[in-house]
Amino acid sequence: MNIEHVFENHTKSLFKYLVDSFGFKEPTIMNESSYGYFAVIYELESLVIKIYFQHRGAEVGINFGRIISDNVVQDDYSFHMFLGIVNPNVHYKLGGSMVSSQDELVEILEIYASSLKRDGLSILNNDDIAFKKIKEANASGKGLCVPHYMQLKKGKITSKFNGEE
Repeated sequence: MNIEHVFENHTKSLFKYLVDSFGFKEPTIMNESSYGYFAVIYELESLVIKIYFQHRGAEVGINFGRIISDNVVQDDYSFHMFLGIVNPNVHYKLGGSMVSSQDELVEILEIYASSLKRDGLSILNNDDIAFKKIKEANASGKGLCVPHYMQLKKGKITSKFNGEE
């Protein structure tokens, strides 16, 4: 089984609680194979959780944001950086979330799945506290996350960083 299939299958399995316990829609899959970018995207009415694997950089991560209108996601933040605020031990354990094998990929996905469930409850409940914490960290100059706008269109995401595409 190739690494993209391992990523998709394990992500759907490990994050199934998002649908079962938190009411997210069944995930959509984004496969931008020409860029080596794959994502499993979970959405609520006003919240999106995107678990991604970037093959070229061998990076795994989670972004979260609020859907503000017409499927535009505002303030798409890194959960890894959020962990740096709420649980530095896990943040450091994940390191750069780079993988060199399928086993490492699964291990990082397992850590992210349990961390999101444990440390990201304020995010999963779409509580203002999560967004407030990360905005305060950014305002303090820590620069933990670069907010940008993300457009969801039929499973395809386009991003705007600081107003540029």
